[in-house]
Formats: sequence, structure tokens, C-alpha cells
Amino acid sequence: MPTPANTLALNIGGKVHTNWQSYEIDSDLMIAADAWQFDLAPAHLVLPEYVDIGKKINVTLDGEVILKGVIDDINEPIGKGQHTITLSGRDLAGQLLDCSAPVFDAQQLDLKQILNQFLKPFNINHSIEAASTAIREKVTVDVGETVWEVISKAAEANGLWQWFAADGTLTIGEPNPKTAIVAHLVLRRDGVGNNLESLTRNRSLNERYSDITVLAQSSGNQLESGKHDISATVKDEGLAIYRPKIITSGDCENIAAARAKAKKTMVDGQLNSYNFTAVATGHYNETGSPWQPRQRITLFSEPHGVNATFFIIGRKFKQSRTGGKTTELRLKQDGIWQIAPYKSKNRKRKGKKAAPFEDVVIK
Repeated sequence: MPTPANTLALNIGGKVHTNWQSYEIDSDLMIAADAWQFDLAPAHLVLPEYVDIGKKINVTLDGEVILKGVIDDINEPIGKGQHTITLSGRDLAGQLLDCSAPVFDAQQLDLKQILNQFLKPFNINHSIEAASTAIREKVTVDVGETVWEVISKAAEANGLWQWFAADGTLTIGEPNPKTAIVAHLVLRRDGVGNNLESLTRNRSLNERYSDITVLAQSSGNQLESGKHDISATVKDEGLAIYRPKIITSGDCENIAAARAKAKKTMVDGQLNSYNFTAVATGHYNETGSPWQPRQRITLFSEPHGVNATFFIIGRKFKQSRTGGKTTELRLKQDGIWQIAPYKSKNRKRKGKKAAPFEDVVIK
């Protein structure tokens, strides 16, 4: 296998630049918008007109697109004998995160209809990676809610997650597929076989709770009245200390939805309680493909006493004057992030062919 060049390029309006002092290109399933930043020392004192805030960009790694986004900020500090330029922004999720959704109120909408309704003005494509999706009895958007918040609630109602693919497509699906192992990361005390520059383990009690209760209510419709006493509780059996948490929610239509929200909160806490951050040389894994979230690796760390499989929830490509080209990998325990996708029961319902959200069962 030929050694990759690890060349990151920024494409703006058909113009490509590859000579950087430093850069950081982030991608993380738990962060709404992936940030990017390039630093350069220009040969000329004036930026060309096509480099401006609001311009769409593509970031490529050895010719392969790894991010599509927008320029948010341009910073140009000039000092004695020094002129640098910093271009930074986010992927296309940044616009959905910043912009308010129009006030909206409708009934009997499925996930595809909701995505079409709110993504069309931004000209963003979407893909649903799910066998079936639920029909929401009522979809309401309040004043001030962002487009990203609306999409997040729609995905959560179906037991799914949302992220942007490298080609700029908003994807709704299961974030932790059982894919093949792409690398075997090793850290030994004697240095034999080591392929990591550094490895950090972090354990935290923050956001971890022994009992999580969701209290909710739902709106009524022509077929049934609203529910005002919805309650669901889940327990984290792996936590010895007593730490209860009560959450109020206005967007759970039934007990199953409340249980799903409670379970998501519990899993989020478990994910945040045990993490590894690894730094590897270059931007490619052992299979020859770029590092990216949703990949799985094995980690053997003799100093930490760890030999297990982990899930890459985030990665950051970096280049610096002193550190060269590296990739920061944010690792979570494999198998913990198990969402419960909606499964249609194929029940016949008057006026609709798909099963409603009330049929969701989450164990």
C-alpha cells in the first residue's frame, strides 16, 4: 500500500490551497457542528475577493472530500514583519444550528416529511438509514427553536441520531454500527510495537445518575385526549452511589417516548464517564482509509491495564509547526451507545398506512 501524502486542501469557489502553517479539522458525533480552521502566512497582503465569510468550502484529504461547510470567520492579525490569516468555520450543520425554524404546527408527519419541510430552504440533502420511521401525532415548532433542534427531536422520536456525512448529506440513523476493526492501537511501557504518540484516560461522575425519571405530557388530537401523567424511570445498575435525576419534557407523546428520553440521558452519562483520547501520526488508519467517527478499533494500553474494543466518537486532524501531522481520536467504550430504532408493527390505522409513534416499545 503506497504511503499517503496526508495533504489537506481547502477549496473555495474552485480555487485550491494546500500550503498551511497549521490546521484543525474536527468531526464528532456528539457535537452539533464540526469545526475547521486553517492558518497561513500569505504571500500577498490582500485576500482575493472570493475568500469571504459566508462562502461555501470543501475540505479534501489527498483529493477525497472529508467536509463541506461555510466560512464563519476570517482573522488577519498584522504586526511588525508578520502577517497571518486564519480561516475558520463549521460544516453545514452550523447553519441549522444558528438559524431559527419557522413557527410550525402540523399533525401526522413522518420523519422524511419533517426533514423535507425544514431542510429544503437550505438546499441540504438528507438520508435516512432506518428500516422504518414513526408518524408523529403532532409536530410543533415554537418561536426561537433552531432548525437543528427540530431535526434532533424528530430523530430522537424515532430512536435515531443525526450527523453530517463528509459529502454534506444530513444522515439520520444508528451511530454505532458493528463495523470491522480498522486499527489496533498499542501503548507498551518498553515502547515495542507502540503506534501512539500519546494516550489519555478520563473518568468522570458528571452527568452520571443512578435513577433518571422523565415527567411529560402530550397534546390531544381528534381521536384521543391529551395525557398529563406520563412518567418513566430507568436505572443505571453500574453506578454504586445514589444520584437521582428528574427531567420534565413537553415533547413525549407516551410512556415509551418518555422511557426513550430517560434511557438516552442515562447512556449519554455513561458515554461521558469513561473516555480515552489517543494521538496517532498521520490521518489514516491501518486499512488505508481516513480516520473518521463510527469506526471501531482495539486498544491495548499496558500502563492503563486496558485491552478492549472502542468506538471512535470523534476525531481531529491537526498540523502544527512542532507536532507535524497527527490525528486526535476520541474513544468511547464499544457497545454502550445502543439506540433503539423505531420498528413498525404494520398495524392498520384508519387514514394512515404506517404505524403511529404510540407503537414504539423501548426496553
